Amino acid sequence: MRVAYKEKTAFESSPFYFMKKFLRSIIHSIMMFIPDLLWAFFIEESKLRKPRFLEDSLEMDLTIRKGIIEMNTVLRAVERTEFRNSALTKLRNEGNIPAVVYGNKLESKPIYINGADFIKTMREVGRNGVFPLDLNGQKINVILSDYQADAIKNEIVHADLRAVDMNKEIQADVRIALVGEAAGVKDGGVLQQSLHEVSVTATPSNIPQVIEVDISSLEVGETITVADLNAENFEIDHDSEQTVASILPPKVEEEINSGEEQEDGVPAQEEGRETEAESAGE
Repeated sequence: MRVAYKEKTAFESSPFYFMKKFLRSIIHSIMMFIPDLLWAFFIEESKLRKPRFLEDSLEMDLTIRKGIIEMNTVLRAVERTEFRNSALTKLRNEGNIPAVVYGNKLESKPIYINGADFIKTMREVGRNGVFPLDLNGQKINVILSDYQADAIKNEIVHADLRAVDMNKEIQADVRIALVGEAAGVKDGGVLQQSLHEVSVTATPSNIPQVIEVDISSLEVGETITVADLNAENFEIDHDSEQTVASILPPKVEEEINSGEEQEDGVPAQEEGRETEAESAGE
């Protein structure tokens, strides 16, 4: 059998041809890993930024609820058995959120929950609310301990659910909301909020959704500290003297001084003017 042989061109035999093939293979390899690198970057970035879009979406209801909300249905969870990135991606594409449930003598279990049902539940109970979770037919009282979000898609990509005992105290982070317009701001002062959330200790039913602080009477130079917060049925785990908000004095524009002093008297020559001596001579 005769095999046709194609003679290489001068370019194909040159070093530039092999260099081109080498660079092409490198670029191809990089392009294959870019999606995974970007995904890992945004996940880590979301952890550092600690996005608050879930908290912001719950700002419409600032009522402090107590106890477990009466819901027609409980949030259903399914235990996860696949942990590869491809399996997690498939879950998210199907509208689910990978999660983990732990605490209160419960062994940590990887689960997933329906994303739409989870957001609906959080809107009903609030950021720190207690809600029932159905795991393998067992109902567990849980709270949202933490979550991770995709900063680009504005979606929750993972949730940590903590099982709680309604009679035992736990720690939770609670947002501080400044209410009203400060009198000092009306006088030209600048409002500065130094503390946006605090850690509190309480039983699950007594953890507030938000701590409201009325600043309407705050004057220029005055400060609100942790000791001024209304801590009812819970304990704030911060120094009582830590500043929450203050009104800074208005900025005053400083007069610029060049540092040079001008001597008194008349210049030796005044262009365009007649001196007394010249007038006398005429």
